[in-house]
Amino acid sequence: MSKTRLMPLKTVSIPRGELMACQLAVRLAKSVCEQLELDECRVKYLSDSTTALWWIKSEPRKFRPFVANRVAEILSESDPIQWHHIGTKLNIADIASRGTSVADISADSTWIQGPEFLKSEFSEWPVDKVAVDFPEPSQAELKKSVLKAKVAPAKQVIDPAAYSSWIKITRITTWIFRMCNNLRNKEKRISGPLTVDELDNANLYWIKWGQSDRFQDEIEALRKGRPVPRDSRIASLDPQLVDGVLRVNGRIEKAEIPWESKHPVILDHGHDVTRLIVIHYHRKLIHAGVEHVFNHVREKYWILHGRAEVKNCTVKCPLCFRRRVKPMAQKMANLPNVRLAGASVPFRNVGIDYAGPFDTRIGRNRKEKRYICLFTCLHMRAVHLEVAHSLDTDSCIMALRRFQARRGVPVCIMSDNGTNFVGAERELREALEDLDQEKISNELTARGVRWIFNPPAAPWFGGAWEALVKSVKRALKVMLGNVLTVDEVFLTVIAEVEAMLNSRPLVYGGSSDSPTDLSVITPNHFLHGRASSNVSPGEFNQRDMSLRRRWRHSQFLANQFWRRWSNEYIPQLIKRSKWNVAHRNLRRGDLVLIVEKDVPRSHWRLGRVIAPIASEDGLIRSAEIATKTGTLTRPVGRLALLEAFNDE
Repeated sequence: MSKTRLMPLKTVSIPRGELMACQLAVRLAKSVCEQLELDECRVKYLSDSTTALWWIKSEPRKFRPFVANRVAEILSESDPIQWHHIGTKLNIADIASRGTSVADISADSTWIQGPEFLKSEFSEWPVDKVAVDFPEPSQAELKKSVLKAKVAPAKQVIDPAAYSSWIKITRITTWIFRMCNNLRNKEKRISGPLTVDELDNANLYWIKWGQSDRFQDEIEALRKGRPVPRDSRIASLDPQLVDGVLRVNGRIEKAEIPWESKHPVILDHGHDVTRLIVIHYHRKLIHAGVEHVFNHVREKYWILHGRAEVKNCTVKCPLCFRRRVKPMAQKMANLPNVRLAGASVPFRNVGIDYAGPFDTRIGRNRKEKRYICLFTCLHMRAVHLEVAHSLDTDSCIMALRRFQARRGVPVCIMSDNGTNFVGAERELREALEDLDQEKISNELTARGVRWIFNPPAAPWFGGAWEALVKSVKRALKVMLGNVLTVDEVFLTVIAEVEAMLNSRPLVYGGSSDSPTDLSVITPNHFLHGRASSNVSPGEFNQRDMSLRRRWRHSQFLANQFWRRWSNEYIPQLIKRSKWNVAHRNLRRGDLVLIVEKDVPRSHWRLGRVIAPIASEDGLIRSAEIATKTGTLTRPVGRLALLEAFNDE
């Protein structure tokens, strides 16, 4: 049995054709064994192609795909030891490939009977061993092994990315150059301060390094006398190489300006050398703006996208950032429970603040300062004013005692974080303990008074009483003017101001839609049962004087005002007038600038957040800050974020 295939003359080489013949032999042998259903089929393959045999006895992956694929198929169906070399004259397969006459393939011909050596033992067959080394045709199909090596650029002794000052890096470079020169020329050592020429050499070195790092192809082209490539980013600048430095060769040669301005040095944006030069000009011009710095840089350097580069460097300037950074803000918090929960009596939860000083006259010529201690009910917005003779702790304690004697002991007191209030809290608790020892008020000591301090330097936390302090000052200015009064007159005016503030409306209109309805809810409704403490509550006859009717009447009025307070006043508090967007929370490790009133911005202290203080809604509105002098607590409105801490 035999099998042949036509082969193109031009596209397939002779060694490849012989390999394809070996492939046909393997397929034919497999087909015969399968048809005869032979369990063990011992096949000997003979070929007169030393190249094809060498390929078969080699690893397929060494060759190109054409040879590799066919060798892999041959080896999958046979073993290399089954393949042997035979001389061309003894290979009867040549008869089919070269052609012959019909007479030569008669019944007794070699084509039909086979060669004579097939009748002998295999050891007597005229086969040769395949040589290891073969001529060029067999090796032409080997894959070419290409070794790729990337040459790492020469590492700089000085990394410009680690510097933020052009003068510093050039001076360090100059000292290194001088050291190298002194080591090479020990007889001509240079000493003394750095000279201008040495610094200029260092500047020139870094400019050349920055240009070679970004424009290497352009520099090589100009050195060989060729123009820069058309697709080069600096082709429109018509660059020229002057003493190894790329400069602009523009159209203003005849302009009466310095030569360096006609042919500025070309620099790329985003490079460390460019960054250091721009920062140098920015500091030299006392942290000037973008346009000012850009125009001065243009006198010597042409930076690609120069304005954007200057803007990027000035924006990142730490000193400029500190000068323009704004204090943080946070979404306005929900009102606390002490502002909204119903109370049976006024002044159960109060806020305290001070106003003043106000001058009063003692005798004929002596003047004394007086202060107003303002108490406001956080529920009903009623006001109680006490006159304090000083701002010390004792005076604050006495004002609190007078307030408690007239309005009752409050459950919760809120105030700013003033030193007088901090001291008052401690001494007030001691005083309450003394009262408990004297058994004057067991209920008071069992309940105690809870004092809540707002964060320091955060007046907006006490907005409930700050607005009332402003109203008190305005009323006193109208009533007193610049007149110096005695204490008795001052106390009377304070009482009148208190009555006036307690007569103010808490809502815009009455409970009805009628334009004639002038009954608006005021704090006096809760204190006295009527809008004004100076007006008679009404006319009563004899039958209304019974205790039962008066009790029911007072209860009716109280319930009516509580309903109106809930329906008219509480809805007015829903809207957030400002700070209605949540911002990023302060985190532990954030670097902040502490905003201080009446202190120049340049003297604001730096601090590091060590403990953010979360509100009930999870937002941070104050934090503990560590400074070089200690730890303090500030609201976010008094902190400006300089650098966010990244814990990733």
